Amino acid sequence: MENYQLHQKQLSDICEIEIAYRPGFRISDCPMASSSMELYSILKDSWNPDHLSLREEFKIVLLSTDLRILGISGMPRVGVLLFPLIRG
Repeated sequence: MENYQLHQKQLSDICEIEIAYRPGFRISDCPMASSSMELYSILKDSWNPDHLSLREEFKIVLLSTDLRILGISGMPRVGVLLFPLIRG
């Protein structure tokens, strides 16, 4: 029983991870997205149109509470693998 209690204590003593965002610019200078269409236009401009049909990818838009665009982050891309058709 003592071993079980020790194990439970070890599981409850976990480390915390804190993520902080401290930009080197004023947030009031960031562009503002006042509508979903405006945000769509900004996102569309951040994609390479030649790769839209070749890759599966998505982006995250970081917004402040007053809808200022803090940044756009691209997530890892997955490419399409093309194999030649082998006929025997």
